[in-house]
Amino acid sequence: QLELTLMKTATRAGHLCALMADDTNLREAVLEMVGTMDAIDREDAWGYCLANLLDPTSPDYVIGSNAAPVDLPNDILENIHTYVTTLHSDHEICLVRQALSINSISTKGVTYGTSTSPTFKNSNIVFCTPSDRDTLIPTTVCEIYQVSLVLDQEPTHKDFYFLVQEFKPIDPTSDPYQEYGFAGEFLCKRELAPEAQILHISQIISHSAITPIDDGTYRSLLHVLPVDRVRNFMIL
Repeated sequence: QLELTLMKTATRAGHLCALMADDTNLREAVLEMVGTMDAIDREDAWGYCLANLLDPTSPDYVIGSNAAPVDLPNDILENIHTYVTTLHSDHEICLVRQALSINSISTKGVTYGTSTSPTFKNSNIVFCTPSDRDTLIPTTVCEIYQVSLVLDQEPTHKDFYFLVQEFKPIDPTSDPYQEYGFAGEFLCKRELAPEAQILHISQIISHSAITPIDDGTYRSLLHVLPVDRVRNFMIL
């Protein structure tokens, strides 16, 4: 049976190669299908936080292959400087304007991507601010930057910052999912806030599963479920 299966597979592959060589339309259709399947295969690569335990030799961060040098605008540079200053108020800080713009980054086995990258489904995340760790903020990732900074003239340190847009919140008292507490999470508007904001990679809590509500009283809203809630709920 094994030899027969190998023979059939080789024959089919040979026939397909011959057909693609002779038929331009078929060749283009197959190449398009392969590209689509590859994009689908990569768009949901959320990963899991225990991946680094399974492979301790894996690096802390792995950036996508489409990294490109950019000069950071003044407003982004100032926001990053403000954040770094709160962490290192007693140090002399020097930020390098030239950074790397990357479309995806993996940390501890979890992949985050921009909304325009092939891994666009990794762009919906929730984060919290250093001053309020109990409030989750749903956002979509617009840009990811690898930024270089120097503290007290020591060797250059590289860090990662996300340019995100927040989904507009609704009045919590009108959110029916609030009564379900931990499992239900919350609703938000479909519109994005006009102004983007910068956050550090350490502020990210998890990806979020966003489901549009298309009927009933709450149509035109989004249901947001952080992925870490799914994980913790399954453990319970």
